[in-house]
Amino acid sequence: MRILFLITCFISIASCTDEPIVCTENIACTRQFEILTVKISDHLGEPIPLDNYFTLDLPNGNIYDFQNQDDYLDSVSKANGNYILLTDGQMNIINKSGTRFTFKGFVNNMEVVSENYLIGHDCCHVVLMEGNTEIILN
Repeated sequence: MRILFLITCFISIASCTDEPIVCTENIACTRQFEILTVKISDHLGEPIPLDNYFTLDLPNGNIYDFQNQDDYLDSVSKANGNYILLTDGQMNIINKSGTRFTFKGFVNNMEVVSENYLIGHDCCHVVLMEGNTEIILN
């Protein structure tokens, strides 16, 4: 009995690794397209319409600009103070364990928002790991 216990313990320990989990094509994902957003408002809760905004990929310097993709969505987003941070469309450039990004927003060519985020994925969708999704400007 003791030998069986020792063999089981050895197999359990030997199977533990620190290797990252690799996403496979056989994983079952929803067809939902995830969009991570940030809401920007003033201290009274009124939405702040940004003139310009983008998300900066800190490791490589790439800029992701989600403006001017759809005039209607742009106007609704600005009116509500909601802005796209990142989407499932960028999942292939994100490390599963997280990639650092900075969201930057401008009003009258002045930077009014600069927030840092850690965004990863679960092999199906982008996942916000760190960062504030509701920003209040003074």
